Amino acid sequence: MAVLYLSVDCGGSQTKIVYQLSGAESPGYLLMSPLVEEIKPKKIVTYLDRKSSLGSPAPDREAYLKWQERVFVVGDLAREFDPEDRTSEQKYENALYKVAAAIGVIVERLKLKLGKKKLEVHLGVLIPWDEYNDRSIFEERLRTILAGFEFRGVSLLCSIGSILVRPEGGGVAATYIRQNGTDWLQKKKIAVLMFGHRNVTALYFDRGKLSGDSPLLGFSNFLDAVIERKSLDRELLANAVMDTIAHAYNDTRPENKNANFYPDWGKYSPIQGLAKAKDVELNQRECKLIVDAITVATKEYWEKIEKWLGKTIPGAVDIVIISGGAGEFLQPNLERYFNAAHKLTGNGSHYHPYKRAGVYVAKDEDRSMPKLLWGEGIVKLVREKFQIDFQDDDHNLAIRLVDCYGLFDYLIGSMEGK
Repeated sequence: MAVLYLSVDCGGSQTKIVYQLSGAESPGYLLMSPLVEEIKPKKIVTYLDRKSSLGSPAPDREAYLKWQERVFVVGDLAREFDPEDRTSEQKYENALYKVAAAIGVIVERLKLKLGKKKLEVHLGVLIPWDEYNDRSIFEERLRTILAGFEFRGVSLLCSIGSILVRPEGGGVAATYIRQNGTDWLQKKKIAVLMFGHRNVTALYFDRGKLSGDSPLLGFSNFLDAVIERKSLDRELLANAVMDTIAHAYNDTRPENKNANFYPDWGKYSPIQGLAKAKDVELNQRECKLIVDAITVATKEYWEKIEKWLGKTIPGAVDIVIISGGAGEFLQPNLERYFNAAHKLTGNGSHYHPYKRAGVYVAKDEDRSMPKLLWGEGIVKLVREKFQIDFQDDDHNLAIRLVDCYGLFDYLIGSMEGK
């Protein structure tokens, strides 16, 4: 029997998957669009008939599955069927079909010839903290679906050998716990903050006792606030902002221990590219409107995050671990909130606000400062494992994968000796 190990992070911006077939030397990863849409069975037949002679898309670009006469299109293919905005829906329900589609894509990618043989699956899934209590319902339905479904017209039979359902941030937390041991966990007050597209998640370990929160305060809130002020394509806006953050890693700013700075948005080509007017003067005016919208939206978004942090994370925390793509965006404000300033080197005349030196000093010496960690060790491990070169990365891919990889690593570790 073929055995597949995989972890799935059903994020709002992308579905992240890390997988490895038993006997393989190293894992692989897969990214898919987060879209899921149920359609009438005749619609997929019509679609396939219409495009039958037009190319041969990869399975992750044309993912659809059938279960109990219900048909679901997943990822990029869902765009063909006018998908609804499901940001406010229960994430674990859509996760059922994302997991099934991921397995189907992997089977096809690896060219597994299963026939009527079962595929044994050992699975880890990340869901929001506020849906964590629903994990038993999720597990039960997932076992039922995977027991027999069709992916792209091919029947798949899977048995779940083991399943780990963890709250978002759980993969990062598991990695640090494995690295430092349970004694470390039981002696510290540790906050794990995961900043995602749909949710923000806080896992708080008070000497090992876990509590958490996961409201709908993800990066999509910021995008909404920008678009309310300046009509823009949502995906292009998100990419432009995060690409600018990546470019800002190479910037330097005047020394100021008591302030952190966001990029000068209008200087960067990704933001400039959002303006579409052909006339030079009109283009510049449009670009200014975009920059103003981003600036105001950033302030409003941070005010919401700051209020949430104040209610969720106690002041006397020892360690704060930050992850998630939106955490990169919020870095200056998060550093300020946790009283952390970059330790300057050399003559101290400039510093890199987005290039972490790994050493912080307290901004205000009269206030406590927790140890602030950005998961750089896990990011480095992910880069090495998947050969993601820093120069070729937009500085988002490895960061987006850390929670999923952390859970995968924990899953593999839990199977050792069994």
